[in-house]
Amino acid sequence: MAHRFNPEHFTRLDNPERRRTLPPEEILRLAGLRAGDRMIDIGAGSGYFAIPAAGIAGDGGSVTAVDVSEAMLTILRERVESAGVRNVDIVLSTEYGLDVPSESHDLALLCTVLHEVDDRERFLREARRVLRPGGRIAVVEWRREPMEAGPPLEHRIGVDETMAAMERSDFSAVRAVNFNERFYIVLGERGRGKG
Repeated sequence: MAHRFNPEHFTRLDNPERRRTLPPEEILRLAGLRAGDRMIDIGAGSGYFAIPAAGIAGDGGSVTAVDVSEAMLTILRERVESAGVRNVDIVLSTEYGLDVPSESHDLALLCTVLHEVDDRERFLREARRVLRPGGRIAVVEWRREPMEAGPPLEHRIGVDETMAAMERSDFSAVRAVNFNERFYIVLGERGRGKG
């Protein structure tokens, strides 16, 4: 069984240390988010990435924030309203069903989510489904190294395993970025063919 984040610990998701090691704006730029893009934040939680992404996407773009936890989405709704953000759509999903139209987004972001699912390829294929042809994906994960922060080491997935799962899920141009001492990012693209 995969390790699952406990929504009761949501305050851990936005603090100075996390902002130092996981700066949302920098990661969104590295992922290629541009003004006018439609981004889907899969496992959006309390909106750590969704809210700054909405600012980058601007009035011509949007963010779809999906999560399996209604508790997290309640917090996200409050934060979006408090920030006065108007271009974030909030969607309750199931683990393998995003409940958004196919080929509807330019960029998918999965931040520290992939290690939480059992069938990674099924999950990645669902992410691929919602990307338009040529759309991009960014998967941020904990490095598989001992450290005090993050999930237990045995629940983490190595960069090679993540890249292989993405390639088996029909993503192309897959490449890895060693982001810092805690995280790596794997980037890929959905081919321009159908399906």
